[in-house]
Order: sequence, then structure tokens, then C-alpha cells
Amino acid sequence: MVAVNVINGMRMIVPINCDPVLADVMAACWNPEPSDRPDFASIVRTLGDRYHQVLVEQKDVERRIGTIEFMIRGENVNKLPHQIHKKKITKKPQQRFLRLTSDLKNIFWRSSTANSVFSSATRSKATERGIYIRDVLDVQVGQTTETFRLQQMEMPVASSFSLITAERSVDIVCESSYHRDLWVAGMRLLMTQHKATLLEAELSRKLTWSLSSEQIDLGSFNLLRKVAYRLQVL
Repeated sequence: MVAVNVINGMRMIVPINCDPVLADVMAACWNPEPSDRPDFASIVRTLGDRYHQVLVEQKDVERRIGTIEFMIRGENVNKLPHQIHKKKITKKPQQRFLRLTSDLKNIFWRSSTANSVFSSATRSKATERGIYIRDVLDVQVGQTTETFRLQQMEMPVASSFSLITAERSVDIVCESSYHRDLWVAGMRLLMTQHKATLLEAELSRKLTWSLSSEQIDLGSFNLLRKVAYRLQVL
């Protein structure tokens, strides 16, 4: 029965979250024409290339995880005061403890003295302000904003960055350029992830409609399978 089904063109269903390269190799090996199937040398080469690519991707994932963990732990920074309609900013930069919330949705800052005034159990009583990650439109490196321009004190450019929203900028000077780069890379990663989440929701809605209306074809399914795999590993 199995042989008859294979001769008639039936094939196993490739899981939607299968690695796209492995899925393509399987599909090629299932080609009904033996002459169109890949030889073992090309299969070994393809899988070997994919293996090394996965190793590189894994190192990149570990680097991203380390960056996010750094942001959640937080650090003391200098934050420029937010003032509008001023010809110059006379207030000194404020020492703040900057952190990412554990749900990866907000960037908060509070007076850095709260870390010593409050115990870890009562530290949440310190007044915190912040912004939603979803509201950040851009991350600018250096001192490019109006707030930096109006600041009278000289601050290290290599350690500076700004989070840009529709209403304001949040202007930060880190302890070092290395820490600045971690915040910038982490913020850009979170912004990309937020967009991917919106895309995933839209794809889920479209896929549900397609399946319920039986409008999805093989080409569309293969595309959705590859997109689903990419969303899975973001």
C-alpha cells in the first residue's frame, strides 16, 4: 500500500516549523524522477553548510541573550533632563538607574540613590519613569538630538545614545562606549522582535482564514512554513 501511494505521488507532510533547508532536501529527495534527485555528495555539502550556519546562528542567539540579560540587570547612567521650549538646558545630567523590565516591554529609570536607600525588597517603592518599547521609533547613536545640543555640559559622545518617540527623546550617557553599544543593540533587537510579533499575529490571522476557506495552495504553505520557522528562532 505504501509503495502504491508513493507511486501515485503521495508524500509525507513536512512540519511547518521544520528547518527550511532540511525541508527542501527532503522534498528534493522525494522527486518522482530519480534523475532530478540530489546525489549524496550534494546532500552532504548542503547539510554541512547548514550545520556551520546553525553554529553561527547559535552564537548570535547567545550574544543576544547576553545583551538582554545585561539590560534587565540594569546600570547607573547619566540621563539628560527632558526640557522643551528652552534655548539651553541649565540642569545637570541626572544619575539614574536604567533597566529593561523582565517582560521586555518597558525601559524604566529611577534615581540611582534608590539602590542604596531601599532594600531589594522595597526598591520598587522608588519612583520610576519609563517608556514602552513599542513607542520607540528610532535609536540614535551619539549626540544627535536637540536635548544634547542644548546641554551646556560636555559629555562623551562615544558613550551617548537617544531613544526617539513621537513625543520626546530619552537621552542617555553610559559608563562606557561598550555599554552604550549593548543598549543600542538590545533596543534594536527588541524593536525588531516587536515588529515580528505583529507580523506573526497577522500571519496567524491570514493562515486561519486561508485554512478555513480552503484558499491556501502548496506554494503559499511552503512560504508560510519558512516564515514560521524564522519567527520561531527570532
